[in-house]
Amino acid sequence: MPIIRTIHAHLNLAIVHYEGTVNFDIMQQNIKIVRAMDGFTPTTRVLIIFGPSADVSQFSAIEIERLASISPMSENKTQHLIMAPESLSFGLARMFAAQQNNESADINIVRTIAEACAIFNIDSELLLHQYSQYDKIANLSAR
Repeated sequence: MPIIRTIHAHLNLAIVHYEGTVNFDIMQQNIKIVRAMDGFTPTTRVLIIFGPSADVSQFSAIEIERLASISPMSENKTQHLIMAPESLSFGLARMFAAQQNNESADINIVRTIAEACAIFNIDSELLLHQYSQYDKIANLSAR
């Protein structure tokens, strides 16, 4: 269950990158960890990445609803983005976004890092280089 959590303070961006099994308990735990990280503020933008080996098949509709109610997105008025190159994780992300009852939450769902950088208005070669391999997967999955 590799999970990578990174704060890019100069970009005002927190990244949580999931691979392997992802379920409610894992995501709930990571919400708490990211909120407590040095550099995280109420205005920090959040990028959640479900990598190509992220297995989200254990989520139920009730768990998605519970997760939506405790996520930082339900409290903050900052931009949040979920990158999900695979069809199953993309669908889960859309269900999660639909459950958000905070009208001020700005949630976008994308398949590629290029889309994520465009939405966050980030010209970051680091992010493009680090995650561009997922763009190929997203293109195959979208067909």
